[in-house]
Amino acid sequence: MTVRRIISSFGGCILLTAVIAGVWLLLSGKIFISADDCYERGRAAFRAEDNDKAIALFSQTIRLDPNNAEAWHYRAWAYERKREFDRDIEDYTQAIRLNPGYAKAFQGRGVAYSKKKDYDQAIAEYNRAIQLNPDQSTLGDAYAGRGHTYSAKEDYDRAIADFSRVLELRPRDAYTFRSRAFAYGKNHERDKAVADYTEAIRLEPESIIARHGRALQFMWQGELGKALDDFSEAVRLNPTFALSYYHRSLVYKRKGELDKSIDDLNEAIRLDPDHASFFHARSTVYEQKSDSIRAKADREKANELKANELNSAPDEW
Repeated sequence: MTVRRIISSFGGCILLTAVIAGVWLLLSGKIFISADDCYERGRAAFRAEDNDKAIALFSQTIRLDPNNAEAWHYRAWAYERKREFDRDIEDYTQAIRLNPGYAKAFQGRGVAYSKKKDYDQAIAEYNRAIQLNPDQSTLGDAYAGRGHTYSAKEDYDRAIADFSRVLELRPRDAYTFRSRAFAYGKNHERDKAVADYTEAIRLEPESIIARHGRALQFMWQGELGKALDDFSEAVRLNPTFALSYYHRSLVYKRKGELDKSIDDLNEAIRLDPDHASFFHARSTVYEQKSDSIRAKADREKANELKANELNSAPDEW
């Protein structure tokens, strides 16, 4: 046998083996892809909000390229979406080890600590993110995160300062106008709260949160007509939102329109029958109407539901 025939014979075997191996890999789903391919596919899954797929792809990226700080960052973010905050923090920490100047990772870790209610640590993370962040387009996110954390700590002056800094960077950010309005309301700066809610409504006319929040400020200021208009618009925007009916019922009660107040509380209870505050409010209206039997029944129901901070209606938005 000539050398050419020997090579040709072995070459055919090699080719056949390669084809069989390729078919097996294709059928088994084990086609090798590079770290970059995994990362880009992970980004696509992340954008599509397929968090489990994104985590799997970023995990594969990390196995192939453990020094890819961006992959650690994005996997952390996907864990955050799934509310797996301990894993989230671990991944952000690894991203920071790989890139100590990684502002977005500090910011992400701040979000996680804030959601775990470790507010002081969250603020420390946001402080570092703000110090490191060279990008004005994302710097606002760090100020916003720190502002919301200050608000959660009921440090409303600092929250207002941070939200104001965000609005310098993003003057058409309706969400931040609503957030600052909430803080102004908590500080009893009603006029400023109304002004910010009004701007939020101008930017997002269909915002039920801004409409409802402004209505509350009007109610606390005693401007019952304006409060009633805003609560009614909130009901129109979302007829299934029980709190709008609840708060509108309080306005009707102050105006002495007790039957309308009862109607709104009936609807609020229909929409959310486990809300102790709704039953308590209706009991007080029944008392004003001298309907002691219904008032007593509602008081007992409210006590049964054991109103607490988690199921009692907030007085500010």
